[in-house]
Amino acid sequence: MTTIILVNDIDTVHLAEVKAEMANLGSPKIRAIDGGDCLIAIEGSHRLRAAEELGLSVEIEIVDEDGEIDLDTLDWDDNNWFDERVVPARDFIERFTDHPFPMGAATAEIEVA
Repeated sequence: MTTIILVNDIDTVHLAEVKAEMANLGSPKIRAIDGGDCLIAIEGSHRLRAAEELGLSVEIEIVDEDGEIDLDTLDWDDNNWFDERVVPARDFIERFTDHPFPMGAATAEIEVA
């Protein structure tokens, strides 16, 4: 099992909807940052929690530091961290991990596909 930090709080109503979709669609694919001792999801908190609860494995795409991130493809607001919508992945990772995640941050224990 792999520990992954979730980027968003879990809404139980939305989680139920996502679990129903995943029952039909199967395992999700999620982008994440390699945080050393754990992964840090940059999207898909509800999909990760649903996969954990349904016992589904998750395909993880580790963000390549030399690539780019299209912020419009993420399911959260970037709090105006960037002026552009497509940013270098290295800049994204540095901003995203600039402050440590709080103790007790939501996590999921997943099987990586």
